[in-house]
Amino acid sequence: MHYIIFSATIFLLSFTTLAQAVPISEFTKAIEQSSPENKHKFYQYRARAYLKENMINEALSDLTAAINLSPTVSAHKERGEIYFKQKRYQESIPDLSASIKENPNDLNMYRMRSQSYFATEAYAAALADAKHVLSVSPDDAICKFIHMESTTALNPEKEIIIHSSYVPTTRPRSPLRRAAAVKNPVKKS
Repeated sequence: MHYIIFSATIFLLSFTTLAQAVPISEFTKAIEQSSPENKHKFYQYRARAYLKENMINEALSDLTAAINLSPTVSAHKERGEIYFKQKRYQESIPDLSASIKENPNDLNMYRMRSQSYFATEAYAAALADAKHVLSVSPDDAICKFIHMESTTALNPEKEIIIHSSYVPTTRPRSPLRRAAAVKNPVKKS
């Protein structure tokens, strides 16, 4: 009988949307009854359930257990995001780095790691990640700010030059427009 219930639980937990509706106690049972090679998955599922209930410390504990059993990219990514949202920047950096190592195209991880480096005053590393994001997404406002402020922190004598490079510039009128303005002046009322 336990085997049937356990099999049904594993089947339900294999679907992400259904896993969110399963109570935490079911995840605990699954962790206790699962084989060692699957325990990390159930720890990660239970961490998501804890997050849904806003139980941050329990979620972090389960993600740490999942990483200790089998360090997966998704577990590192989730734990890094939680640390980042909790403003525990120093703790988020190793997890974000592990996630980037396995998935180097995830710009969001680079952005978060850049912000974490910036918050911990590791300006050179923050600048490197910000440059990477800006090379792919040049309009990223967060990374533009980090780029500007990190460069300023590393080279304080260049502050005016750096800040002026982000100020929009105006162009002089073309000769044709200038001539048209002279022929048809705008009357002030």
